[in-house]
Amino acid sequence: MKTLTGIASVIYLISIYFISNYCDQSQFSMIFGVYSISFATFIYLVLQSKQVSFKFLLGLGILVRVLLIFSFPNLSDDIYRFYWDGILWWSEVHPFDFLPSELMNLEALPDVRLKEIYPLLNSPEYYTIYPPFCQALFSLSANLGTSIESSSIILKSFYFLGDMMAVGALIQLLKRFELPSRLSLLYFLNPMIILELIGNIHAEVWMVCFLLWMSYFLMDRKYWLAGILYSLAISSKILPLMFGPLILVYLWKKKEGVGFMVSAALSLILFFGLMLYGSNVQHLLSSINLYFQSFEFNASFYYFFRWLGYLKSGYNQIAFIGPGLAILSLLVILGLSWQLIKNKMDIDRNLLITIALIFCVFLLGSTTIHPWYLSLPLAFGIFSASWRIPIILWSYLIFLSYSAYDTIPVQEHIILLWVEYGLVFFTAFLAYRNTRQYSI
Repeated sequence: MKTLTGIASVIYLISIYFISNYCDQSQFSMIFGVYSISFATFIYLVLQSKQVSFKFLLGLGILVRVLLIFSFPNLSDDIYRFYWDGILWWSEVHPFDFLPSELMNLEALPDVRLKEIYPLLNSPEYYTIYPPFCQALFSLSANLGTSIESSSIILKSFYFLGDMMAVGALIQLLKRFELPSRLSLLYFLNPMIILELIGNIHAEVWMVCFLLWMSYFLMDRKYWLAGILYSLAISSKILPLMFGPLILVYLWKKKEGVGFMVSAALSLILFFGLMLYGSNVQHLLSSINLYFQSFEFNASFYYFFRWLGYLKSGYNQIAFIGPGLAILSLLVILGLSWQLIKNKMDIDRNLLITIALIFCVFLLGSTTIHPWYLSLPLAFGIFSASWRIPIILWSYLIFLSYSAYDTIPVQEHIILLWVEYGLVFFTAFLAYRNTRQYSI
């Protein structure tokens, strides 16, 4: 191993560990400065991967994840809601039945720990939105841990397992298409993936894992197993429902797949039925609706239309613009799904690339885009020589969104939004111009 590669590996480890342990969410300059160092060493290591042992770089990714397991999340406060939901399950209180603020008004709390956690919640006036697979992990970690710190370590250990399974699926899929396994490092060593999925414990790690293995077994014609994995992906994050039309088109073109649809439907009924039994389903739907009509952060097209709305009416029309963009995104997603039928490229590989593009379309039409939302496009985008470049660039620039936390109250910086999306759109345009179709 070259000396420079060894030095880069050490800097890579130290910079990611430093962000996860010594940076506060409000310290944007420090976060982005150190993140830039970690990202530069990540790019260097990937470029050197032909001369360096793949096992060494894979081990480097594993080591940094293990180190972060013992760091308490410092760039996100979602952990407190995870812990809150987990405690409620073991207190025999359904998380979907009560707002946190409602529980605090009870004469006797189901668990005394709730009183300590409540002031730290970022959304006490909203019902929980996390689906069954997440709720199961929250419940297990809250029960096995003796404090929120130990529960965090347990939950991170579960997510570490999911990340290992995800990279395993990536390697298998790359081998299937006779692509070098080292391409998996574009996902596995990416600092954003490590910091957000393991460091800050976001469930996208399981969504990505299940969707990658679903894709693998779809191509292997093991439709029953693929259907169960698809339902698990939806049970981790509801968002994979958007890939339903694409998968149906894929199966229709293959002239197979009844087993997939049956197993997916039955699994979804089982998983969500167990979670929602005896609870108010409307509360879950209201939380999903709030995502499109109340929250706004680091958006792209939405901010443009919001500006037009202000010019026309003088107030924020998110209640109309959010759902409108969601409908427009849905139409584009359906168009991309249908395009799979007419495309003359390898349908299996094109399925993976289209999943990445569909999710990017969804993000660009969203009112809220956090860094960890890019996990899925990063994983599936590596199968496209052209589209992986703008997605990887975005995974770096999206950390500019942390600049919003350097003021109280949170306030975004328009100039940095222009930098982020200007560069992303420019590189995406170049990718599109060079391919004129989905890139192999």
